[in-house]
Amino acid sequence: MYPPARSGFAAAITVSGGLAGLRASEMMVRPRDAWAVSLGARSDEGRSGPLASARATQQRDGTMELRYDSYCGLYCGACPVLRANRDGRVEEVAGEWKMKPEDLRCHGCKTETLSSFCTSCDIKKCAEDEDVEFCFDCSEFPCKRLVAFKDDECAHHSIVLKNLEAIRERGLDDWLAEQKSRWSCPECGVGSAWYEKECGACGATLYSCKDEESDLEKGTP
Repeated sequence: MYPPARSGFAAAITVSGGLAGLRASEMMVRPRDAWAVSLGARSDEGRSGPLASARATQQRDGTMELRYDSYCGLYCGACPVLRANRDGRVEEVAGEWKMKPEDLRCHGCKTETLSSFCTSCDIKKCAEDEDVEFCFDCSEFPCKRLVAFKDDECAHHSIVLKNLEAIRERGLDDWLAEQKSRWSCPECGVGSAWYEKECGACGATLYSCKDEESDLEKGTP
C-alpha cells in the first residue's frame, strides 16, 4: 500500500523513476487503535457484478500476477510500491528507502504477496473477516473507519469513496480501465504514481492525487 513514517525515513524521499518528492508523511498508515468499529457479518449469497468480477481479476506481468483493486477503493496500480515490483525495481527502491527488499515485495492488496505496510492494514483485515470484496458490500458502509481513512492527511486516501461508488455503479472492469488511463501520462501514456506531478518520461504535467483531492474539496467533478 504505502510506507508509513518511521525511524530512518527522511522528511522528503527523493528517488528516481516516478517517486520524486513523495514524503513519508504522505504515505502514513493510521494507527490500528484509531478505529474501533465492528461490522456485522455478511454472506456472499446473492452477490454478483463487481464482486464476482473482482475475485477473478488479476494481471499477469512476466512471472507475477498483480492485482490492482483493493477493498477500500484505492487503485494499487498507482502505488509506488506495487509499481516498483512490476517494474523490477524493488532492490533499487529498497536501497533508496533504506529498507529490506523483502519488506517491499507486494503484488497487490488482495494477493498473498504483501509489503510490510499492507499486512497491518485494518481495512483489509476487516474486509477479509467480513468476507466482502469491497467495503460497499458491508451493511455499515461507509463506516467510521473508512471515513477516517478518507479524511486523514494522505491525499491519495481522499478518493476512496469516489472510487468505490464508481466500482459499484459501473463494475470493476470498467473502473480498472478508467484508472489505468487516469494514472497514465496524457501525452506519452507512461504510467504514473499517486503523487507524481511531472511525467518522468516526457516531462508533461500530471494530475496528481493532491490535485484530485483539491478538486473534490472544491466540489469539482
